[in-house]
Amino acid sequence: MVEKSKSSPEHLMEVFDFTPEDLEANAAGTLSEREQLKLINEQKLHRVLLLFPLITGISLLAIGLFDGVYLLFCPGLFAVMLSLLFGLALVYQDISAMSKVYSICGTVMLKNYEEISHLYINHVEFTLTPNKGHALVDGEAYCIYYTKYMGLSNRILSIQQLSKPKEAFFE
Repeated sequence: MVEKSKSSPEHLMEVFDFTPEDLEANAAGTLSEREQLKLINEQKLHRVLLLFPLITGISLLAIGLFDGVYLLFCPGLFAVMLSLLFGLALVYQDISAMSKVYSICGTVMLKNYEEISHLYINHVEFTLTPNKGHALVDGEAYCIYYTKYMGLSNRILSIQQLSKPKEAFFE
């Protein structure tokens, strides 16, 4: 078996979980069908996960109101309000906004910590798990294709190492 070099295309695909088809679609400014399905399934999962605190909150509210256990009323109200707030954010999160693909090319700067790594490329920051941070070479040039996840963070879709430093550009 041939060992994959640290920044070989195959190693980057394995670590960042993308395919050649994903990379091709991202370079064209779109999501692949596989990435669209992942995004839709992830949103469905988040909506289902929000049901737990909502049901728990409603239960605590009911117990607090009907059984007179007022210590349960405030946490119940908090859980319901929090679920509704995040639920509304998810419902109104436009899939088309999350499916916009951005690209940035340039030299990466990595800062590795015990639990997390930060990647900076032309003043754009990405937070990575350590295994992903160690898949890149500090000071090398890459093109990163990403989306803005719920407007809060940049999520890498695919990445390719450039053979020689390229003038930085944004899309």
